[in-house]
Amino acid sequence: MRRSIKKGMQQPLLSTVTIQGDLDLHFDIRPGERILIISNAQSYLTHGFHRYPTKFFPELPRWAIQKYTKVGDWVLDPMAGSGTVNVECIVSKRNSIAIDVDPFARLLTRVKTTPLREDVLADTFNWLLAQLANCVPP
Repeated sequence: MRRSIKKGMQQPLLSTVTIQGDLDLHFDIRPGERILIISNAQSYLTHGFHRYPTKFFPELPRWAIQKYTKVGDWVLDPMAGSGTVNVECIVSKRNSIAIDVDPFARLLTRVKTTPLREDVLADTFNWLLAQLANCVPP
């Protein structure tokens, strides 16, 4: 993590913190401070299912969830978007409620957070491979 100060003509204006990857749980955001987070997890787990236009990078909600809640707590995301907060809640063993007015956002969040049974997934994969093997190339 690197803290730098952008200097104006008279006094420092705003400091900018540059963070690569996850934020340390002891990190605090100072009033007036800007943060530049270079994400390492844009496609981790189900985060890469769709290029939602205003998608959260996972590191910031992960930090806030782990810093301000405990295992088993409830987290409300009133503008769920692509469900990043809800995926991070699952990973962090928190419960979550996703709300969004956009039907596509609700669908995407449901897709990203619905667990799949491994046996059903494996059977479907094997069925699909068998179907592809039966295809005759033109």
